[in-house]
Amino acid sequence: MQENPFAYGFHSIPEYNYENYILYENNREAVSDSREYISEDSSWPLFYLYGSVGLGKTCLAHAMVNLFLENNPHASVRYTKIETLVSELIGALYEENRGKQGEIQRLSDRYGCETDFLILDDIQYLEGKSGTGEFISEILKQRLDSGRKTVIISDRTMECQVQKIPAFSESLRKCHCAEIKKPDEGERLDILRKLSEKDPVLKNHEFRTETLEIIASESNGDIRSLRGSLLKLAAYDLLMQG
Repeated sequence: MQENPFAYGFHSIPEYNYENYILYENNREAVSDSREYISEDSSWPLFYLYGSVGLGKTCLAHAMVNLFLENNPHASVRYTKIETLVSELIGALYEENRGKQGEIQRLSDRYGCETDFLILDDIQYLEGKSGTGEFISEILKQRLDSGRKTVIISDRTMECQVQKIPAFSESLRKCHCAEIKKPDEGERLDILRKLSEKDPVLKNHEFRTETLEIIASESNGDIRSLRGSLLKLAAYDLLMQG
């Protein structure tokens, strides 16, 4: 896939696709829903993806964008963490205070009506920031009115975010929610096997079954830590061979 000239904060990584995404029982429904959301027939206005850290939420969102761009190669896409958007808003306010009018509106349009596919990551960062919550709520209203695709990512449930970010509640209640849960121990072993086969860094390294079983039993369950354990083992073996 060629780099999209209208992509901002998003660099296409071909490996982040649905074919390579590791499926297990507790993420299968979320993955299926994500594919449905980016289809032309979807009636869901917003997509809210949540789950604990390290379970592949951002990777799944990138897979969504990659597939969306396959079908819409000239679309504009934007990925941003909420901290980044907050910093941009502060910068726009500063410029307007210096007399440069229209900065806030330009920022609102950039994220609202000028981006075909928007990913807002770490939405929980808005908790306690009522002014920013109102600004992003206006952005989402623009996107709802125009039918543009929007993925919101959080570590917390939608109900929790509605309570924590009141200005955001009206838009959040219109979201379709998809949850990724941690795999159980049996699933963790299967995930480790799939990582050792599919991961571009790990697939050329052999791991003993007993080793994978130990990692699966001692892991706290998130995909990031499972992959991290395999990377450490692979690096250690390479050092010992050298």
